Amino acid sequence: MLDFIEKDEAWVKKHLTSRGLLTQRELKGISCLDIEDTAPARKTIISSRSFGRPVRSLRELKESVACHAEAAGRKLRSQGSLCSFVLVHIATNRHKTEDPQYSNFTATPLAVPSSYLPALIKAAHGALEKIYRGGFEYKKAGVILSGIVGEAKKQYDLFEDAALA
Repeated sequence: MLDFIEKDEAWVKKHLTSRGLLTQRELKGISCLDIEDTAPARKTIISSRSFGRPVRSLRELKESVACHAEAAGRKLRSQGSLCSFVLVHIATNRHKTEDPQYSNFTATPLAVPSSYLPALIKAAHGALEKIYRGGFEYKKAGVILSGIVGEAKKQYDLFEDAALA
């Protein structure tokens, strides 16, 4: 690594592009990261997809919602954040006008902000159970995490289960 740091900047730029030059400068202790290069933390995180085929059962919707909660939770943890609310939405295919239509969403507040996957899935499943109606062919489901705060802002609850922290 010392050889790379001591290489001539012109050689590094020619052979390793400008990205290589930025890396070399960073290794020398020269900050090259502009404030504009860092993306601000998201205020809401959404994971949602349409199904390849109509879904009727609550069990299948729960599987989908759990996958969306996992994907959104991964994004939440990657930015070092916690969420206060888990929203779930479901909808039938609005383009199939001959079929009965239904769509709904609801939010479940978390007792304390969290990024703990089992807590996110539990909240998402609870929200889904509130809005699920049998007899419909669902086309889409999704999870939205909101009320996002940084991990440093977490306030612990004296009565909170330590495993959920």
